[in-house]
Amino acid sequence: MKPSGVTRRIVLRGTGVALALPFLDSLSPRAARAAAAAAPRFLAYYVPNGHWMQSYTMPAGTLNAMSETLTPLTAIKNKVLVLQGLDRAYGMTVAGHASGTTSFLTCRQAKTTQGSDVVAGISIDQLMAPVLSAGRRFPSLQLGVDGGSALGNCDTGFACAYTRTISWSSPTAPMGKLSKPEAAFTYLFGDTDPAATAAEQMKRAKNNASILDAVFDQLKTISTKASGDDKVTLDAYATNVRQVEAQIASMSTGSCVATLPAPAAGLSPFEQELNVFHDLMVLAFQCDLTRVITFLYSNGLSLRSYAFLNNGTFSSRAHHEITHHGGNVANTSLLKVIDRFEVQQFANFLQKLDAVKDGSGQTLLDGTVVLYGNEIADGDVHARTSIPTMAAGGAGLLRTGRAIDYAGKPMANLYLALLRMLNVRLGDDGKPTPNGTKDITAFGIDGTAPLDQLV
Repeated sequence: MKPSGVTRRIVLRGTGVALALPFLDSLSPRAARAAAAAAPRFLAYYVPNGHWMQSYTMPAGTLNAMSETLTPLTAIKNKVLVLQGLDRAYGMTVAGHASGTTSFLTCRQAKTTQGSDVVAGISIDQLMAPVLSAGRRFPSLQLGVDGGSALGNCDTGFACAYTRTISWSSPTAPMGKLSKPEAAFTYLFGDTDPAATAAEQMKRAKNNASILDAVFDQLKTISTKASGDDKVTLDAYATNVRQVEAQIASMSTGSCVATLPAPAAGLSPFEQELNVFHDLMVLAFQCDLTRVITFLYSNGLSLRSYAFLNNGTFSSRAHHEITHHGGNVANTSLLKVIDRFEVQQFANFLQKLDAVKDGSGQTLLDGTVVLYGNEIADGDVHARTSIPTMAAGGAGLLRTGRAIDYAGKPMANLYLALLRMLNVRLGDDGKPTPNGTKDITAFGIDGTAPLDQLV
């Protein structure tokens, strides 16, 4: 076992495994505690295909009464900021999903191509990563429930990269995401030696062994040295790790190809997988493996069926098809059910973040700016104005519990404000750095001034 990273987190190592522990205050020096308290986190949570805006939109002001779609957030509304009237009014109505998903975090228009010669812009998470995640094991983490190749025609002449990623490290480099829970778990907690990892992971899988078994003695030693509060933190963390392993194991046949079982305990296979990804993101933040995560609830232009809703009596039609509602009440009624389900999953995730404390003593949610958003507003016309957007948590930087109407201001100005709030600045070489002194004064196509009213 040895300390690792700027916050001196303890990493336990067994044969073929490495398990980072959460921040333990009683075993950390004062400087490490200060570093943990000072560094905020950022997470972008993307959902596809727009919302039925008549049920989503709510009056500006305090969140005393939530709109119909946002009702699932009621229990945690004091930590949510509903941002309305923000536009990404560039792009194309045709191929609106590809344009919208690409511009979600870049505020740039996608180049029309079905090949590998894609062009967009650097995304805000990749501007944040070198600063927020300095000294962490991973600069950023890209996750999503749906996989798929980056090549091919996924939206009227636009390459699949445009609908299957929201993170871009440069204008020509979309970042691939991990879309299998077991692969994400191995990536986060596997050993740094690839050969050992492959052999030991296979051996442990065959014997149905937990990663905790490989470091049990070290974990026990650490526990004897920790304070009472840190023992509780350590026990809860170990329980969460084992729970995630059990969830992943239940979704795997043991072969190279993972398959999902029939729904258990009232959850559909999609809900089971979504829950695992939520838990993985909590673990990644809890262990301070990274401070920047992007997550795609589904790829852009999602064709997911929600037949599992309403006790299996819901329509089996694809989500994207339903969004082209044509004003039909039967279609908009279906959309409202799907929209509420998506917001409910987001609320569940926020509550998981809010249930775990970090090294500074605040909850993971309180120490994180969580951005919720979509590629479009009304899916029937691929509307690119007043796009559904929320921020939660806020790292002590956002005044939450409110709805704000920005009446047509560009989304890119929100991102300029977040970059400013999170102290993401440029060095003399024009690149983001922890010691940067120059503010980022422009972003995307139309970002020129940070939004006001956020604090």
